[in-house]
Amino acid sequence: MKQDGIRFPEPLTEAVAERGRLWQEYDVAVQNAGQVKALSQKVSASGSIETIPLLTTAATPSDEVARCVVELQKEFNNIGQAESQITAYQEEIVRIRNRAQQMYVGIGIALVIFLYFVFTALF
Repeated sequence: MKQDGIRFPEPLTEAVAERGRLWQEYDVAVQNAGQVKALSQKVSASGSIETIPLLTTAATPSDEVARCVVELQKEFNNIGQAESQITAYQEEIVRIRNRAQQMYVGIGIALVIFLYFVFTALF
């Protein structure tokens, strides 16, 4: 069964398709802008800005922002891992210091006992 419907001219169909594509890109750009804003709260403002190379071959602002969001998230993940490693190292340093203090106390007690026996044997 063949359905006959309204046929639009080709230029109009292309324009409608292009409009849909642009709205999709706009939605992605708005989402990326929100992510950049959320990520920007984790970064302090810098006084100087250097020119950086393009991140994508397309070099369109929306593609660059999308790639930038991905790279920022990777960098924040790396920073989070580094912070957890630093915390682990700091905890290990505290454990080593506590162990050293325990050893000093143990050596001191052993020295006092040794000196006690030495002096009691001599006198």
